[in-house]
Amino acid sequence: MNFETIQRLIALAETSELGQIEVIDGTERIKVVNTTKTSMPTPPKTAISPAPLVDDDDNVDESAVIRATAVGKFCLDGIALTTGDTIKAGDTVGGVLALGVLTPIKADKSGVFYEYLVKDGDKVEWGQAILRLV
Repeated sequence: MNFETIQRLIALAETSELGQIEVIDGTERIKVVNTTKTSMPTPPKTAISPAPLVDDDDNVDESAVIRATAVGKFCLDGIALTTGDTIKAGDTVGGVLALGVLTPIKADKSGVFYEYLVKDGDKVEWGQAILRLV
């Protein structure tokens, strides 16, 4: 394993919330442990309840939303949808960037675009509603 690869692994461990990263490449093995993240005590949880999310399953019409199919950072990557644009099932409506890989989000249904529920660069979770159709 070369020095640049090791430096990138250390940088990844420092900038992520991971406690450790382990890579095995043939007969070589390296484990990078991020002690600054893992040794800090966890703050106590408070009893404050968060505000309801926009995509609360009780209030979302499933026929009118397209959901993220991966976890990471939402990217439009040159996609310019405006209200009233027609979307067909299979069209790429955005992407999710994780670990340097952009995974396209394909529409699972057809409809007319109304609005994005997240902004370019926002963190998204798997299954989170990302856009609304009319």
